[in-house]
Amino acid sequence: MKIKMSYTDLNSASNSTFFKECEFEFDLMHQLTMAHNYSNIIWEGGVRKADNFIAAHSLILDFDGTWPLEAAKAEFQSVANACLVTSKSHQSEFKIDEFGQPGKAIVPRDYFHVIVGLPEPITSLDSFKTVMANLIAKYGSDPSCKDGARMYYGCPKQQFWYS
Repeated sequence: MKIKMSYTDLNSASNSTFFKECEFEFDLMHQLTMAHNYSNIIWEGGVRKADNFIAAHSLILDFDGTWPLEAAKAEFQSVANACLVTSKSHQSEFKIDEFGQPGKAIVPRDYFHVIVGLPEPITSLDSFKTVMANLIAKYGSDPSCKDGARMYYGCPKQQFWYS
């Protein structure tokens, strides 16, 4: 399955406003998420802004220590085109900030993203928000995942898993 994603360099959020669009095979997702900040959303002109939403070619859920990684793998095992990638604070004793520096002390837990490739893109921001709100409610992930301008930080030291 080919998928489109948006990506930028490994920058702070304030410096990750213009994203390039790329298309690649879904089973290479971990290479993108390891080397770049990324988004499942394609924006008009590549400018990260909800008003510029064109399409989402995948769905991404963000879990910050609220669900065990092994339970997520079991849940998504039978879902076609699912990829789990750990994020910067995964099993860390500190919350890792956008610059990769240790912040406040935390209990080491599983921090990860679940990425599910879609057979057809969602081309309506309202539809995207509805689908994401339902998934967030079902799985208890970060509610900001339904934002039409959402981006995720790449993680060079990530672990990854595919269904």
